[in-house]
Amino acid sequence: MIVMLKCATLLVEQRMLLPGLKVNDLSQKAGYQKMRSLFIFQLVLVLVGMAVAFFYLQEPGLLSAAFGGGVAIMNSVMLSRRLKSAAGMAESNPDAGVLSLYFGVVQRFIFTLVMFGVGMGLLKLAPPPMLGVFALAQLGYVLYGRNKLTEEVGKRE
Repeated sequence: MIVMLKCATLLVEQRMLLPGLKVNDLSQKAGYQKMRSLFIFQLVLVLVGMAVAFFYLQEPGLLSAAFGGGVAIMNSVMLSRRLKSAAGMAESNPDAGVLSLYFGVVQRFIFTLVMFGVGMGLLKLAPPPMLGVFALAQLGYVLYGRNKLTEEVGKRE
């Protein structure tokens, strides 16, 4: 984990990760539209996963899948808020912005673990649909981000 955080710090410093970390009206509007598109993309994947879970496991599968998808979407919401906060901090103090991103990673990790504990332990939801839809939504997040990164690189060249 420490190695990943150090790599992320290096990438942020070299502007390879989060290259548009400056705040102005245009970047805020573009960032909002990108996050909105990501949320819609993830929501579609969650709905597809819920439909598959319902087909195979009926109502218990549907509830588990909805819970797992909700955890994934909340992770994206938390990331979006943390990026906005880090961008504001980065203008005045870049180190504070990076620390804010680190704290966000830990926060989302703990949130995910606690929510899975609540879902599986307290609510007794079925783990396979919950974890499957969570993984599907997270994969959608990665694929969406990769697609947007290749679009940005194509525009720069």
